[in-house]
Amino acid sequence: MTVLKKLSVVTVAKRRYCLFVMYNRDDFCSAAAVKEEEQSVPAGLTGSIARIERYMIHDGPGIRTVVFFKGCPLRCVWCSSPQTWKETKEVIFLKRKCINCGSCVASCPEKAIEAVDDIKKIDRGKCNLCDECVEICPAAALKFDGCLMSPEDVVNEVMKDEHFYKTSGGGVTLSGGEPLGQPEFASEILRRCKLKGFHTALETSAYAEWQVLKKLMDFVDLFLIDIKHMDTEEHLKITGRNNDLILDNILRTAKERPGSVAIQFPVIPGYNDTKGNIDSLVQFMTGAGIDSIDVIPFHKLGQHEYEELGLDYRVMDVEVPETGSIQNIREHIKSKGFEIIN
Repeated sequence: MTVLKKLSVVTVAKRRYCLFVMYNRDDFCSAAAVKEEEQSVPAGLTGSIARIERYMIHDGPGIRTVVFFKGCPLRCVWCSSPQTWKETKEVIFLKRKCINCGSCVASCPEKAIEAVDDIKKIDRGKCNLCDECVEICPAAALKFDGCLMSPEDVVNEVMKDEHFYKTSGGGVTLSGGEPLGQPEFASEILRRCKLKGFHTALETSAYAEWQVLKKLMDFVDLFLIDIKHMDTEEHLKITGRNNDLILDNILRTAKERPGSVAIQFPVIPGYNDTKGNIDSLVQFMTGAGIDSIDVIPFHKLGQHEYEELGLDYRVMDVEVPETGSIQNIREHIKSKGFEIIN
């Protein structure tokens, strides 16, 4: 079943992005599945959100608003969003704003902050998230990295770009972190988006029990699922989890919703860019009946987040791949009959 119809190709920062529009949507998310009726939604339902970014063009078709969830079961060595690892909020330190006044050190009731040269080190074991340091800092060099929102809050925010969704074939994407870590919250956001007529996408590692993924299925038009590595042992080394559950969920999703799954493959030099791994990926996609893939080059845009959390950046020595090498991978996969998106 064909799911995406290409509208045009745009170039942004030397990367080519395809704009698509969804058609035959009722085949995937039926009106009966999203009709407005009494839902068993817990009163006061909230979820932990890292941020919401607007006017995004590479997390699904068209112009999109992307909702980044906090909390992730994986610890990918190259992760560009460590602030989404924990579902709870954390205090982050913005060195560029700090004026070294010492107010935060003096105000912390748990003595969790230490000044080392011009860096404020936070003992996460002692910090109780009381917000004393955040409130007292005159330069706003300390802040919380997320917030609690209700599904209504999230949908009200994404509705601000409703016009762009309609004119570009875009919509709303849930990303993370891992949206499947907060299934009731994610499901309610998606349900409300479908009631508004928005195209919905779920960007996920698929590391969750099948019933969790299935709970969201009626409200998702497009599944963007990461495959980090095809080898179980290598996957465990580089993410902290094996990939058995992930691959099984991909197969089951592709079978249950044919034509609505695309793979996202992050290319990390020295970790997963071997021809053997890429060929195994191609073979898996063929068996699953998945014909679309986004090949994503490694980047270092999230390095500052590690500094803000006081964490070591473990891929400092990994080189950003050259455009030519990424293009070769894309052409190799394309030659096997797959569509390269973005």
